[in-house]
Amino acid sequence: MKSQQYFATFIPGIGEIVIDQLSDVIELQEGFVVFSGEFSMQMYNNVYLLLGKYKINSVEELAKNILNDKSLKDKIRLISSERHRSYRIRFSDKNIAKGIRGDLLEKLEELFIDKAFRVDRTSPDDEIFGLVRDNGYGYFGLRISPSDSNKNLAKGELRPQLTWILCHLSEPNKEDIFWDPFAGSGAIARMRVNVGLSKKIMSTDIIKEGDFGEVSKKFDFKVNKIVTDPPWGIYEKVDIENLYNRFLSICEKILDNNGVLIILVSRFINLEELLSQHKNLKILKVFKILVSGKPASIYKIVLK
Repeated sequence: MKSQQYFATFIPGIGEIVIDQLSDVIELQEGFVVFSGEFSMQMYNNVYLLLGKYKINSVEELAKNILNDKSLKDKIRLISSERHRSYRIRFSDKNIAKGIRGDLLEKLEELFIDKAFRVDRTSPDDEIFGLVRDNGYGYFGLRISPSDSNKNLAKGELRPQLTWILCHLSEPNKEDIFWDPFAGSGAIARMRVNVGLSKKIMSTDIIKEGDFGEVSKKFDFKVNKIVTDPPWGIYEKVDIENLYNRFLSICEKILDNNGVLIILVSRFINLEELLSQHKNLKILKVFKILVSGKPASIYKIVLK
């Protein structure tokens, strides 16, 4: 039996991580992947069960191709037989939400209507999506990821997809002594708890626990994983060069041999120049991403 195929969207710039995590990558674009096999839901913005892929140029063309796809009936029968839920159908064109003509939408909805599946355009249990990508193809599928994973975040709190990636890059294991010295809302440490076992997870913040340098003096042990998102100097007046140099000096002292530092920084901060003053810290990987539309980089650094 052919395994189920999925498509998913993710933070652009982490394609290397995506490939590493999947056993069967069918198609990879910037911020988009089609795959089969097991996967970690937490690293993706959205994940869909693939119902169809079509060569098209617009949302309306995608809708018409879906209506003409005779292979959809069996796929729809399988998913509707497992559900007693409501649904709505939505479309996007190159990541921008798009509507379609009312008559087309009604015909599409009729494909799914049966005793177990009913339309609810306002507050449905399920969402069925048609996505038009800039490669000239459209993808149609049932969302299987939570639709509200990024709602109710505290101001400035990192999205869970990003905290998962940061923790994943630190190579979590049960022997970890983990520290986030710029914890803010504590999102990174909470994700590390969810990721798996560890010896110790510490989450401290300048406002609550005091300066990271003073906090580190209280440690009578070495730390082998530091994962953090320090201030970028955008909303607060911070001497970035002094702050980062002090922090990197603490990392050199507190990290165990081959300890890992994962740091998320604004691309306007020249971290590599600052690191040149800390010879024991070596860059292993850099991932260029966007955070809330702002250019940022994730650095994986090791103490040698």
